[in-house]
Amino acid sequence: MQTFVRGADIKISATFVDASGNNLTPSAVTLTIVYLVETTPTTVVVDMAVSSGIWYYFWQSRVAYPGLVQWFIDATGGGSTSVAQGQFALIANLANPNPA
Repeated sequence: MQTFVRGADIKISATFVDASGNNLTPSAVTLTIVYLVETTPTTVVVDMAVSSGIWYYFWQSRVAYPGLVQWFIDATGGGSTSVAQGQFALIANLANPNPA
């Protein structure tokens, strides 16, 4: 599992291909991120940007408390629906202040 330090801008990205490996071009891609604020799971849903066929979003982790961060990508259009999911650990030591 990947680990990031709270305060980092974390890039989440995806490309989409069919079963034959051909590139797909979705018409819309959304990213859902779930992270902790104190002990409460907090959800944000954003539209991803695209450049050269790579869909991406930079998440500013300074809003979160340390813990497991989970994400889900939903792409529609382009002839099919595609999804992906993942998670990473967000860490912070005592010198890294909690969000205000």
